[in-house]
Amino acid sequence: WSLTGLWHGADWKFALWGVCFFVLLATEKYLGLGKWMTKRWIGHIYAMAAVTVVTVFIRASTMDYALGMIGAMFGFGGGGFWDDTATMYVREYGWYVLAALIVALPVGNFLQSKLRIPDNAMQILRGLCLAAALFASITSVVMGGYNPFIYFNF
Repeated sequence: WSLTGLWHGADWKFALWGVCFFVLLATEKYLGLGKWMTKRWIGHIYAMAAVTVVTVFIRASTMDYALGMIGAMFGFGGGGFWDDTATMYVREYGWYVLAALIVALPVGNFLQSKLRIPDNAMQILRGLCLAAALFASITSVVMGGYNPFIYFNF
């Protein structure tokens, strides 16, 4: 796993990224958590949280910055756990987070079993949801990339 980290870049933060994933996977295997979590919704949340926290190492510019970001994720950044910036991000991206949680959890399977939706209808519904998500993603990227002052340099 360290070599996997170093494959991403020649820096200690990449090696640490690989080691962190090794520790997570080895712990899951040793304690038997992997099989237990695949059958429960908490496993989906754990996987999202673990990947989010560990990926900070690969995305941060320096190791100190990465450790500061992880500390801030858990409320140890000096600004507390919640501030005005967090409120702004929740207002702006809250729907994306909610959609990600719904997609990450087995909501479709739960609804299909409870509402007794046939498999072929569920496939059509999943396809429509994916198309809507693609449309929303493209729209978000296009709208976020608009800059009315881009031609002032010419």
